[in-house]
Amino acid sequence: MIDLIRPYLTTPYIALFIIGALYVKTKVEKFRRNRRIALLGSRGPIRPTWLPYGIDFLFEVIRYLLKDKNYELWLITFKKYAGGRYTIEHDGAERVILTSEPENIKAVLATQFKDYGKGEAFRLDFHDFLGDGEFVAKSQRT
Repeated sequence: MIDLIRPYLTTPYIALFIIGALYVKTKVEKFRRNRRIALLGSRGPIRPTWLPYGIDFLFEVIRYLLKDKNYELWLITFKKYAGGRYTIEHDGAERVILTSEPENIKAVLATQFKDYGKGEAFRLDFHDFLGDGEFVAKSQRT
């Protein structure tokens, strides 16, 4: 049995297996996350990514930043993926909601602040630097 497996225990096969396993893990996590979100209700328009972990969107952001055209990037993104509305979801490695809607910003920063915590990992990473203030507040709904 070992003699059958031994030819496949070379670096290229191991690397290919690891990349494949990470890809499958990412897809399964994304499926589970989308299922949980669907149970809560509707979603905003999604800005899809085609490369793992949203690398394609990251390159696009960097390209516009280097040209000092960040504002134009967001106008194009909102128009293309949200039809002119100003709230979209970026569905890369993590779910990120991008908004410039005044009412959404007001809710996140003021009226519903406790509902929009950054999460335990962020709090642990930045607690020493920022303390227990509102910038590291933990969500009440975890």
